[in-house]
Amino acid sequence: MTGVSTGEHILAFYRAELQVRGILDSEQIRGCPAGRRVRLAGLMVVHQSPPTAKGTHFVTLEDENGLVDVVVRPRLYRQVRQILRHPLLLVEGIVQREGAVSVLATGIRRLGG
Repeated sequence: MTGVSTGEHILAFYRAELQVRGILDSEQIRGCPAGRRVRLAGLMVVHQSPPTAKGTHFVTLEDENGLVDVVVRPRLYRQVRQILRHPLLLVEGIVQREGAVSVLATGIRRLGG
């Protein structure tokens, strides 16, 4: 009724395969140093592009352990905007530690597609 699931998070069903492929979860991302190249997967729960961001998009991915903020610069956004319509995403990027931990995306594709 509320859209909230009481069962396993959808990413829990992918986790074993993701681990084999070296794809980190949100908890592992939070422990990474700035500048490290990472791959992560998640359910997109927020996608925003404030007018003051000059074309930069901000995506929040959720997995079974938490949330990760992803920064998508305008050039990459133009390449992946159709992909961002899908709920499950695989992101490649660079860890940033400017206050909070986030990932500057260098590539985005559908998870499982």
